[in-house]
Amino acid sequence: MNNFNWDGSSSVISRGRASRLPEDLPLGIDSVRYAGWRPSLLTLGTTVTIPINVPDQANFFYYSGHGLHQTGKLLIDDTIKGGQKDAGADDVEWQDGLEVVIIAGCSILDINNYNNNWRIGYTPPAGWKPGDAWSQTGPQVFLGYNWFAPLDLQNGEYAAANIIQSWIQNREGYGDVHSWMQANNNSNGRNASAIDASQGTGNRVYWYWHRISRPFIPDLFDLTSVHEGSW
Repeated sequence: MNNFNWDGSSSVISRGRASRLPEDLPLGIDSVRYAGWRPSLLTLGTTVTIPINVPDQANFFYYSGHGLHQTGKLLIDDTIKGGQKDAGADDVEWQDGLEVVIIAGCSILDINNYNNNWRIGYTPPAGWKPGDAWSQTGPQVFLGYNWFAPLDLQNGEYAAANIIQSWIQNREGYGDVHSWMQANNNSNGRNASAIDASQGTGNRVYWYWHRISRPFIPDLFDLTSVHEGSW
């Protein structure tokens, strides 16, 4: 699963893009579970060779799709097994070497709903923090959203593509977390969040745009960090 602008904006080697397109790898829950694929050949006997894809974890994993706040899981259209499958933090098998995970989907990387978001039919329960479980799966940095994520096309622009391009262009100078938060510092992306897990469990840091509501005038947003001890 990938944003097409990822490949065009970066010189890294691809570990497989999964989608519904015929030229890509089949889209399934294993695309998330293993975070990367490598083309290989399976030889049967001495005459039969079959091309296959084997898990080959990447250093950076980008997911673009649906996420459900109330379950803390990704909702994946599985073209292999059919139907929709959900994937939670307990379903991944990420190993050392996966450094950055970007979940460009709604609400998965929330901690405590500090902005008091809600929608018709659902108000997050107090203390619910789906980002907690995800940020204990191994990678050092998690980038995503604590509520609705930007659409591919939003407010007359290619919102998701612009955000990932900005992040790629600025991450070396500003770091993964700050370049992500600044790439989302606009009307499309201020539900952005990030979790820095590089110092290990007990010292994780959650970043988000704290909304300051003001009557009759636009809200203000303040870049805010919360240490794990205060979650």
